[in-house]
Amino acid sequence: MDQFLHALCAAAERTGRHILLFTAPPGVDGMPTYDDLHARRLVDGFVLSQTETHDPRHAWLKEQGIPFVSFGRVWKETTQPGPWVDVDGAAGSAMAVRHLYETGRRRIAFIGWPKSSGLAEDRYGGWRDECKKLGLQTTGLSIRCHEDSLDEGARATAALLDAGRELDGIVALSDILALGALRELNRRGITAGREIGLTGFDDSPLADVVSPGLTSLRQPMDEIAGELIEILTGAPDGTPTERLLQPELVIRGSSAPG
Repeated sequence: MDQFLHALCAAAERTGRHILLFTAPPGVDGMPTYDDLHARRLVDGFVLSQTETHDPRHAWLKEQGIPFVSFGRVWKETTQPGPWVDVDGAAGSAMAVRHLYETGRRRIAFIGWPKSSGLAEDRYGGWRDECKKLGLQTTGLSIRCHEDSLDEGARATAALLDAGRELDGIVALSDILALGALRELNRRGITAGREIGLTGFDDSPLADVVSPGLTSLRQPMDEIAGELIEILTGAPDGTPTERLLQPELVIRGSSAPG
């Protein structure tokens, strides 16, 4: 989020505007905060982040006629209630699977989040569909974590290894989970990149400082921020207000050919 907020502030300032950062309770309990900020003319519109399945903020803001744009989609909705910019998580996971396959991996596991997360299902679907496309097994090779943490990433990796899955690749939904996986592999004396290929998602600053470096999907933060501000401040007529951007696979030592 720090990279995203920095890029968003810079994009807004290029238009002579500024970003006000605030927090609000989740769900409908947070709506009074949005209403108060707009009613007192402290803000002209909102950039929403950390979207969730059936997120109530989008429909409420639309009903109130308050300008907004969302970084992320409202998952499992038939009609998206308002403009959004997002990164194609399914395509990113598919890129990771394809990369590991091209380095000789054939038993590629997935470490993700609960089904309640639309983002998690998007990235999981990319892993599953690409494995099937390549003729790779998926049964018993995915595991869901309770939260996005190092401990959960390590626990999930331990569970996969203890189940005797004979893994040679792991696609993690996030860098945090991937770093937890890396910790568990190191604890067991397994070398990431040589014995098991490992990838993360988000290309956080830590991805480049651990050893071996973590292969990860980089989100185009500057482009995301620019698109969000363009839509919120009045995209030209005919310009799409639903924009799905592609991540970039950044290859490092954790997935070097085995």
